[in-house]
Amino acid sequence: MRFQDWRTRSGVALLAALLWAGTGATDRAYAAPTPKDDTKTVDAVAGQGKAERIKVEIPKQTRTYVEQTSKADRERARKLFKAGNKAFEQRQVDRALKLYEQAYAIWPHPRVLFNMAVSLGFLGRPLESARTFKKVLEYGPQPITDLRYKQASERYMELMGQLANIVITCPDVGAKLYVNGEPVGTGPLTEQKVTVGPGTHMITANLPGKVPYSAQVRLAPGQLKRVTVNMQAFSDAIRYKMVSRYHWWLPTVVTSAAAILAATGAGLVVMGRDEITELQDIVNGWTPKTETHTFESARRDKGLNLQKGGFAMIGVGGTAAATAVLLWILRKKRVRYTVGASKGGVKISF
Repeated sequence: MRFQDWRTRSGVALLAALLWAGTGATDRAYAAPTPKDDTKTVDAVAGQGKAERIKVEIPKQTRTYVEQTSKADRERARKLFKAGNKAFEQRQVDRALKLYEQAYAIWPHPRVLFNMAVSLGFLGRPLESARTFKKVLEYGPQPITDLRYKQASERYMELMGQLANIVITCPDVGAKLYVNGEPVGTGPLTEQKVTVGPGTHMITANLPGKVPYSAQVRLAPGQLKRVTVNMQAFSDAIRYKMVSRYHWWLPTVVTSAAAILAATGAGLVVMGRDEITELQDIVNGWTPKTETHTFESARRDKGLNLQKGGFAMIGVGGTAAATAVLLWILRKKRVRYTVGASKGGVKISF
């Protein structure tokens, strides 16, 4: 185990010595063969249709490094750079990256940027590593030597094959577009490529007078998706529809209760009236000279109470019926909504 650990440490140290020697050291001239083809195609499954082939190209040289840092600052940066190399050899990659960043803030040399890109890759941050390698390659081979340029190119191609791409098109002038909250440009945009890591990403856009746009895109490693963002005017997106304030069973129950109360009350009124009528017939048929009659006041009170209870129930039933009518009338309401407020105008082609 000790031998293996020593061998691993030696390998890392040797790799660091070859790739990330201090910027003050004399560089060897490597006759690295120029690749015949500076592009690489990566198979990507696009949706459920045919696989789309993503063409990854080595960034063209668009920058020229001109030394503008004082000698004193270069010496300060060189010490930080060497300390970063030592931390990297000791597998303290986090600390090495911080030291490289401090050195780069003092002396923005592509060689320091190269080490930052390598460290980001070791830390499992492929997107940041690829973006940093891209900056390195845009300076061309001269400031970092042909060997490092070749290594940066190969690593960049490898990383881009592990990442994913979103190609955004937006014809709306002035629209601000964002991917995961980071600005990617202002419309109109045509085939704006954004490199992202695999996973789910949020595309948003806003423009005064237009409905805010948002859509989620899920990407696999090496996958490419094209998104066309069409902003909608509020006047075009606003619609009206009828919705229920409450479930239909509520007015139905109230209506049923009103009917039961009214029917029961009417029945009680009829029963009370029949009781009074029968009692009245008895009184009218009484002959005082020949018969003795005792008036049944309890029976009279019963009939009156039945009528009072019946009329009360009819009143409650009427109130319930009026409530039911209102509930049926007010159950529906007209509301305004926007069409496609979350995915309006999105056209994702696979």
